[in-house]
Amino acid sequence: MAMTPGSEDRPREWKDVPADAFKTARERTLAALELPSAAVHLAWYYDREGNFAGSSFSQLGPNVRDDITATDLHATELLYVRIGPRSTRRLLEDGPHRTEVLVALRDPALDTELLVAGPRALDAMARLHEAVKLALSTPSATRSSPWVTAAKLCARKRPGLFPVRDTIVQKHLGMDRYQSYEIEYQVYRGLIGDTDIITALDRATSQARIVEQGRDLVITEPSLRVLDAALWTHAKYGTSTPRQEPPVPEADANEVR
Repeated sequence: MAMTPGSEDRPREWKDVPADAFKTARERTLAALELPSAAVHLAWYYDREGNFAGSSFSQLGPNVRDDITATDLHATELLYVRIGPRSTRRLLEDGPHRTEVLVALRDPALDTELLVAGPRALDAMARLHEAVKLALSTPSATRSSPWVTAAKLCARKRPGLFPVRDTIVQKHLGMDRYQSYEIEYQVYRGLIGDTDIITALDRATSQARIVEQGRDLVITEPSLRVLDAALWTHAKYGTSTPRQEPPVPEADANEVR
């Protein structure tokens, strides 16, 4: 059963989800979860002997729930982004950026899952995302909006609440035309609450364990994070087998110097 996002479940000032946006994202998500390729992708991605991030992204310890640490930055960089010296200092050393990020991170409204996130939780998500993005921004840049890295760091801290947004998956889902986390959060909430998608995701996860072929496979993350992995590997590799080595990290797509 598809759960189309409704305006009553979002902050009043947020953008409406366009009529065809959820339908397109749902169809493309189901395509990404088709067997056998989805199972093969997950087996490769979560193989602890491979070089993909797998569960290390959200579970590399220590992961202090209400703090930002050097481990968080390292775990975020496992998703093929770079966090430079200035941003590292802003996030780890006492100062206005770290204070703003920690105030946003410690909002009790974030203590939930995306499936049941209401207007208050969505507002809190936006505040954390914006605080992290500002800490990562480049003052001298012509246009500085490092939303990809910000989205990934937020997902590290709340993997059951924040989707791992990036340009590859955004384009695959048809979200690139909107460039809006307001729309994407609502669409992802609908996807993670769709029974057909969850059934397909569970099936792909179970099948991955069957086709692992002796790999040290660990999949212990929230469903939202496993869905992120399935979408990214499909968007990146299609129905082919992923390369053993993941791509070299690139600069944030929206960080223009």
